[in-house]
Order: sequence, then structure tokens, then C-alpha cells
Amino acid sequence: MVRPPSAHPQLGASTERERLRRQWRWLVGRAHVDLGAEAQPGGETPLVDVEEHPLALAQHPEHRPDERPSGELVLRAVGVADDRARTGPRVVRLHHALHGGGQYRRASMAGEFAAIERIARLLPDGPTWIGDDAAVLPGGFLFAADAVVAGVHADLSLTGFDDLGWKALVSNVSDIAAMGGDPSYAVVTVAGPPDTDLDALYRGLAEASVAYGCPIVGGDLTNAPTLVVTVAILGTVDGPPVLRSGSVAGDRIWVTGPLGAAAHALTELRAGAGAGDAHRRPHARVAEGRRARLAGATAMIDVSDGLAADLGHLLDSSGVGCALDDVPVAPGAILADALGGGEDYELVFTAPEATAVDWAIPMGVCTDDPAERTLGGDPLPAVGWQHDWD
Repeated sequence: MVRPPSAHPQLGASTERERLRRQWRWLVGRAHVDLGAEAQPGGETPLVDVEEHPLALAQHPEHRPDERPSGELVLRAVGVADDRARTGPRVVRLHHALHGGGQYRRASMAGEFAAIERIARLLPDGPTWIGDDAAVLPGGFLFAADAVVAGVHADLSLTGFDDLGWKALVSNVSDIAAMGGDPSYAVVTVAGPPDTDLDALYRGLAEASVAYGCPIVGGDLTNAPTLVVTVAILGTVDGPPVLRSGSVAGDRIWVTGPLGAAAHALTELRAGAGAGDAHRRPHARVAEGRRARLAGATAMIDVSDGLAADLGHLLDSSGVGCALDDVPVAPGAILADALGGGEDYELVFTAPEATAVDWAIPMGVCTDDPAERTLGGDPLPAVGWQHDWD
């Protein structure tokens, strides 16, 4: 681990900032630390707060292969200007190399989930509407929507339009599975450039539709600078759905399969070393979600943003903490892929200790301290993907 010396008082802020940037690039290649704008001569210099403990960098499915974690750099507070500074301190942000906007999840950051909370306060409140994997409607219906964006959720230089179509529907089917339900019908809206290969895109959508018994019954087409595929899906559940909010202290934590396969598959694709199936054609765990519900699961969520982030949503909703003993890692992947990679679409669920679950993988237990998040006795890294909103 490389720890840079403390800031030199005789150096200007811009000189110190450039030294830190060179040090960081030397460690992790093209990943970078955003230290904001250059300090203005004669102006007041806001402080940028930096985590005082090492931050483990996770491999997300959209990372390039040369951005795999290669070291840790612990930065100390330095006086540099921040072009987004407001009153009070800011936090150095690690920007995603492909997306150029999303960020690793830290409790002190604003982002996608804080934006969702703000939006929820502006809209009517229902029993189970915003805040779960799907909205629960009267009559046992489940309703969800999700979008995939070229260059954000898929690199079309590595995967096909058909793969993007497949992923668009499967990610929505996975939301229904996370409630313990079955998909019924979907509508698809496509916005994209005129030269988008619609035949290939809809071929992938149709293949997923057949695979999961979820007919596509309508949608819309419109032109846009970037390809965006939005799916709205209707599902059903023949009993109470499994929400994120039902865990209690003492419940065991389970996962339906090893994690990190999608991140590892993308690494292989970028290196030209594999087919990348887990990234190109992920699978929703519908049967497993139904089985968990019937077994008495108290809470459940699918792993789309990374285990640490998605398990965190479940724990936050339930008001409990966790003590994980182990995390199952997919062949070829590393722990960082499993914790922060995302897009595995395995299901994480909790169940009472006495519940017989011999078909899933145990990971740990829910605790009565909502602030507790540990793995093997150490703090669980707060990593995972979220989109960047002010």
C-alpha cells in the first residue's frame, strides 16, 4: 500500500494536486480521483474531505480490464478547490471509467438512491409502490420498469444489439423474481439513432420473451441520439410478495448462486479471452425466487448493482444490520467482482434460522444493529453502482 506524504506547505494547491494525480494514475491506470477545479489565485480554498481508511476498489461489469484493482492509495486531506463545492466539505469521488457519471456508493454521497427518495416524496404514496423491486398492485399484480442504455449498461463494440435486447427484458424479469413472482406481460419503448439495428435488438427481446414466458404486447419507437431500451413489465404472485423490508435480527442471509460472474465475463470480453456469456446473456432466477417465497423468505432483492449495495438496500429497508461469514465468488472472479460488480441477478434473501434452505448458499446473519455491516469481522466495503444525480 502506497501512502503519499502529507501535503507540503511550500507547494501550491495545483502543484500538490498534480502530484497526487500522477501518484494515483501510477497505481490504478485510467481510473482517476476527481479533485475538482484548480485553485484560484487569491481565492478561498475549500477543503476536499478524503476517507481516512483504505477504500477497496471493486470491479464493476463496465470497467475496462486495465482498471482492475492494482493497489490502494490512502489520501490525506489537502487544500484544493472543488468546482462543485457548496457550503461544507465535499468527498473525493471515484468516477466510473466507462459511464463517466456514475459513482461508487458511499453513505455521504448524493446519487441515484437519494434522488429516488426525493422523487417518492413528490408522488402519491401506496402500500408498496416506490422503494421495492416492483410495485405491488391490488389483485396480486406486480409492476416494474427498467431501462438499459448503450454505453452505460452495454458496450456495443463487445456485445450485440440482440444481447442488449435480451438484457433489457431479463433485468425486468429479475425484478419480478425478487418479489417471488412470475412475469406476465411486457411493453418495450426503444429510443435510438435511425441506424439502430432494430431487427437484432428485437430478436434478443423476443428470445428472452420466449425463455421467460413473458409476451411483449406493445411499446413505442422514437429517435434519440443514444440507444435507450425501456421495458415495463407486469407480473403476478399467488400469495404475499416478498418485500425488502421483512428481515429481523437472527434471520439467516442466503444467496442463490456465486457472485461476480458478470464482471469477470466483461473482463474476458475486453481482453478477447472469452465468450462473456454471463455479461451478454444474464439469467433471471424466477424459479429460485418463487421457491424462496414458498420456503418463508422474510425479505429478498436481486443483485443488479453489486452485493454490497443491494444487500445494503435490503438491510436499510428492514432496519437491521448484517454479519457475513463468507461471500461465494464465481469461478475466475475475485471478491471485488462479487461485492461491487453487479448484473449477476442472483437473489439475496433472508429467512428464519429454522427454515430449511438446502438449495441456496448461506452467507451470514441479520443483526439488531442497523449500522453493523461486516464480512468476516471486518467492515463490509460500501461499494456498488449507482447513477450520478445531484
